[in-house]
Amino acid sequence: MSTRTDTKESALQRKIRRFYDLLNEHDFAQCHKMIDPRVRAKSSSVTLFQYQSALSQFVGRFGPIEILDIGITLHLNEPNDGSEKVAFGILAQQAYWSEVRC
Repeated sequence: MSTRTDTKESALQRKIRRFYDLLNEHDFAQCHKMIDPRVRAKSSSVTLFQYQSALSQFVGRFGPIEILDIGITLHLNEPNDGSEKVAFGILAQQAYWSEVRC
């Protein structure tokens, strides 16, 4: 893996950890702002109210989350359905956490 890819992966891991910090702080509005603005702008996207409600239920059920490990697969300069190239990371089923019960 190149240094540039390592740097991007580290940045994405920091962003993911920041999301969970915000989640644990119940700052659901800031969590919502972390969704890609292009996605949030779509009429089919989850609203802030829906997102806050879902995250509140999640945290109410599971409590605070402590990240143990994050596995990421980066895809840089991938073509999309338009003319631009995009970069994205796949996190699906590779964030491991433990529930922190009070």
